[in-house]
Amino acid sequence: MRRCGRQFAVNAVTDQQLDDLQDVLHRFRRTPLTTGALPSTGHALVRALLAAPDPERRQRLLDVLDDRMNYGVFLDTHTANMCMDTFLKEGNYRDAAKIATHLMLQEDWSDPINRALALYSCCAYVENPVPEPWRQPDPEEDPKAETEFIRVKYLRNEWNDAHFDLREWWELCGKTLAWVGASGDQLGDRSCQLLGWALWRQWDQLRQCCDRLQGSDGVCRDTLERVAGLLADAGDSCPDAAALSARVSALPAADAPLLETLRRAAESAVAEHEPAAVAQLRATYADWERRRLEALEQQRQAEERARRVQALEEKRQELRERERLLWFFDREEQLLAEVDRQWNRPQPPKPPHVQKLLRKKRPTQADYVPPHVQRTHNQ
Repeated sequence: MRRCGRQFAVNAVTDQQLDDLQDVLHRFRRTPLTTGALPSTGHALVRALLAAPDPERRQRLLDVLDDRMNYGVFLDTHTANMCMDTFLKEGNYRDAAKIATHLMLQEDWSDPINRALALYSCCAYVENPVPEPWRQPDPEEDPKAETEFIRVKYLRNEWNDAHFDLREWWELCGKTLAWVGASGDQLGDRSCQLLGWALWRQWDQLRQCCDRLQGSDGVCRDTLERVAGLLADAGDSCPDAAALSARVSALPAADAPLLETLRRAAESAVAEHEPAAVAQLRATYADWERRRLEALEQQRQAEERARRVQALEEKRQELRERERLLWFFDREEQLLAEVDRQWNRPQPPKPPHVQKLLRKKRPTQADYVPPHVQRTHNQ
């Protein structure tokens, strides 16, 4: 199943094949064999849905990535780069930013191309949030529909882990910018870190970020202006907005625009690390092919071993029957004794309800004559 799923994902092209592929993966996820799923299966599924020309298929890809419980598909370094590159070239900043937030949720931005594209994708969506909306609204409930009450064992306490429970775009993009930006010390990294804490509305973290950046080489001027605007719109959620805004304005500023700075950083990262990434992808494909062949050989050996054991057991049973047939007269008394022993062995006690019925049953007399009943008719 693991090998067939990957092979099916590689060759799935039509809408019907993609639907079947998604359904098969969902069913496979609910079986015990999902613990041995090969990483090439998820990689092939992402590439198959990403290559589909229908925009609905692209949305299907994002739905599969969001539903980790039922599909178990996670982005790797190469699929994340492919997805962000495709969406950015199409001007679809929303889906590119969603892919970047998945890297944040997986807490893996060690690849320099991943880092650069993730920061650029989120900032591009913040500057130009298209297409809208970020997530599809929940379907409206029919007021005329009958309310159904379901009994549950216990009620869960409301809890937000500030990670997997994040839903709004400013929370996801803000945390992505803050966390990924904190892993670097360039102008774009510092600016993204400051903007991220402000978007996520983590004012204590924003205050600490200002303290760290006070002696740095500066932050993009347009970032400082946007953060100041977010503080002005914070309202009651930030009691000391004025003081915090003053601390933000006191940071050293650089005239380079943030989005242009991130674009140049992404182009530089791609130019520097693309040959190594391509070589790593080729090596990964070769390793996956080797692992698939090894798994195929292991399965073939297991099936061959099971076939041999079954054939051996059948041969042993046949020899036992022939032995009893050929040596019957020499062992006649022994076999007859065994038959008697089996025939006269004590019977297991009957169930209580059967014993009760047997006790109630009356013995029938041999000379019993039923009474003669004369039928009378009404005149």
